[in-house]
Amino acid sequence: MAEKADSFRLNCVATYDMGVCYFMISENGEALKYYYEALTIAEKYRLGRESRSKIQNGIAGVYFEENNFDKAEELCLACYDDAVHERDSASCVTYCMDLGLIYNKKKRFGLTEKYLKECMSWAKGSSDSSIYYKVGLTKLEMLYLQKRYDEVLKQGEPLCQTPYLTNSDKTVTMTYLIDIYKERGQLDKAFRLAEQASRIATLRNRSHLCESIAQLYKAQGNMTEALNYKDSVIVYSDSLMRIQDRRLTENSRIKIEVYKMRSEMEGELSRLTQHRQLSYLFITICVLLMVIGVLMYRSQRQKSRQHAQQMQLQIEQEKNDKLVVEQRMRETELVAHYQEEMLTKEIEQKKRELSTMTMFVASRNALITDLLASISDMKGSKESQQLAALANHLTQMLKDSGEHDKFLIDFEAAYPDFSVALTQKHPELSASDIRFLTYVRMNLSAKEIAVFMNVEPESCKRRKNRIAKKLGLDSSADLYQYVCQY
Repeated sequence: MAEKADSFRLNCVATYDMGVCYFMISENGEALKYYYEALTIAEKYRLGRESRSKIQNGIAGVYFEENNFDKAEELCLACYDDAVHERDSASCVTYCMDLGLIYNKKKRFGLTEKYLKECMSWAKGSSDSSIYYKVGLTKLEMLYLQKRYDEVLKQGEPLCQTPYLTNSDKTVTMTYLIDIYKERGQLDKAFRLAEQASRIATLRNRSHLCESIAQLYKAQGNMTEALNYKDSVIVYSDSLMRIQDRRLTENSRIKIEVYKMRSEMEGELSRLTQHRQLSYLFITICVLLMVIGVLMYRSQRQKSRQHAQQMQLQIEQEKNDKLVVEQRMRETELVAHYQEEMLTKEIEQKKRELSTMTMFVASRNALITDLLASISDMKGSKESQQLAALANHLTQMLKDSGEHDKFLIDFEAAYPDFSVALTQKHPELSASDIRFLTYVRMNLSAKEIAVFMNVEPESCKRRKNRIAKKLGLDSSADLYQYVCQY
């Protein structure tokens, strides 16, 4: 709809929102593609700092998800500098929180604290209460990574109860608390939080949550449940991988077959356990088969990880190559546009010079004609010989073709295709006719052309009528409009 309406701003917004949609379903490659397309539109049509920074922040989010924290930091810092320059407090709050998350991942906690303080400074007077809770969540992550567990426990549980955080953020907070309670041996509290987190966890969080719950069961000594949750970690991780890259379908199928085989073996093991007094030999065989299955699974998982890394590197290389090509195309377009503008300006200058020279020569010839008429009236005076010489000199100036030739040269420079186009369309026109039409193209009247060519105005009018008939026009009055087409 934006393209049909020829609205570049709405087209930029729609393209950016497409990138957001792909990012939300973990299609990071497609998200980055649409983000860069939106950024190209914003830069091409100069849609402003706010649009450009918003798109760059989206790109930084993709790099953050891909663990490319250096690139995410570079983009967020650029966006933050622009927002500070424009005194855009809302954008400054957003970029400060993003930088806090990035520096947590890079374990540069001094910078995390710096940008969280700046965030609170920019948020003064804001009515959005969620800002303070999101800042608190980022600070909680910093404290957890610094192993300041007492502070995490003190601030974490109130955060889990606030309505201003998303279920995803609450799940992350609960995961921190679960790990701390497990570390301190408070398993009851850990299991209580694990149950709450399981009800609200999103697909992105379930892998980490299941890992924490598996460690809880391991600490409790319940290895069966621990193994089940370890399998859940693999299942959710594979789910995310399938969302992120459709080309891993075949590998996922193999893993599912391994899971199926392990399930069958566990069922067989359960039946053999009920009759272990009859046959320990079968139990031994099943254990060996399970070991083989695990080895096969680990080997296949390693191959899948290597394949995913190779595909990611290939995609990144293709994106970089595409960006280089697009940059070169933009540079080529700018050079061509500049050359076209220079040529247009040069032609306009030639036209102005030609108009000036035409009016000057016409005025001069009119003046000479008037002088000759005055000299003719003065014959018989004492200075008749000098006047006759002056009249001859002035007449010679009127016949001088040098300025006429310069006029034609300048006209060809200003209207390079005029003569060629007329000759091709009307081969019956003579060179003299073409020259006469150049004066018509300059919008000179019959009297001005007569003065310019040093002929009688009536002769000029007759010639104008004759040329109009050659061109198939009904009247010589249409001659100017006709030649303006060329």
